Amino acid sequence: MLVALVGLRTAATSIGLALRKAGREIAVVGHDPDRERSARAKRLGAVDRLDGDAVRACEQADVVVIDLPPAGVRQALEVLAGTLPEGALVLALGDVLAPLLEQARVLLADSRGFVSGHLVAPALLEGASEPATANLVNACFLLAPLQGTATEALDRAAGLAEAVGAEVRFTSAAEHDGVAAVGSQLPIAAAWALWRVAMTPAGWRDRKNALGGAYAAATYLLEGDRDGWAETMVANAEPLAVWLGELAGALEELRERLLEGDVEGVEALMAASADARERWLAGESESRQTEIPAITWRDILLGGLGRRRGRRE
Repeated sequence: MLVALVGLRTAATSIGLALRKAGREIAVVGHDPDRERSARAKRLGAVDRLDGDAVRACEQADVVVIDLPPAGVRQALEVLAGTLPEGALVLALGDVLAPLLEQARVLLADSRGFVSGHLVAPALLEGASEPATANLVNACFLLAPLQGTATEALDRAAGLAEAVGAEVRFTSAAEHDGVAAVGSQLPIAAAWALWRVAMTPAGWRDRKNALGGAYAAATYLLEGDRDGWAETMVANAEPLAVWLGELAGALEELRERLLEGDVEGVEALMAASADARERWLAGESESRQTEIPAITWRDILLGGLGRRRGRRE
């Protein structure tokens, strides 16, 4: 099997490393316009070879994995449209999936082989910048196809996810993106807001010396690879705006209790959040409302009729 990686960011390069470790029968070719990323993938052994031409890299591929910002995915689909091998799976990775599916629907003459996916893993969520198979430990591979996607493509996507050691879950793009707004993009927005407040010109010279470990910990997400952040947030603007409103409401509640001198009230707010965080870290989900519902690929093909919750069977 030949797997082509178009875009060699941290997720795709980690996938390449895992695939090459999985078995010699899998060959991996990589393409990225960024020379540093290409060189890194080759140096780490994530690809068997590199190709500077995206079409040539994918012309014999059984699976094409695209790991680029939203605009890059669109450009890749425009370039590859009409040149992909018949029956090839095209799996585009992203933090927001609905725009990827829409691009495939518009740009590909035959989108039955297209699936969008989000690789969620603790190391990647923590902003890991260096590719490694360790990044995929305890990973969950969320897959969202178009209605009418070929069953062969869905099974191949699930097989690839399992080959890299991830748990496979199918979801709909709408459900995924609504949850991703609070799980992925809201923390980035909050980190930005903290620095926006701190960097107010008046008093910055004195204030910067008072910023300590707590500030660094709360804003560490800004150290990650910011490639495509703005595009992703704008693409998911509607649900993200709702959660930003919720965040503003929570901060206003805290502000009011502080001005009232309500020590017990502030302690109660902090304790409730701390307890919930501990349960979350321990894997005890407080509410299924914060989870991305899992559905089978058969549910997608049926348009959601007879949907079943739980893992893919």
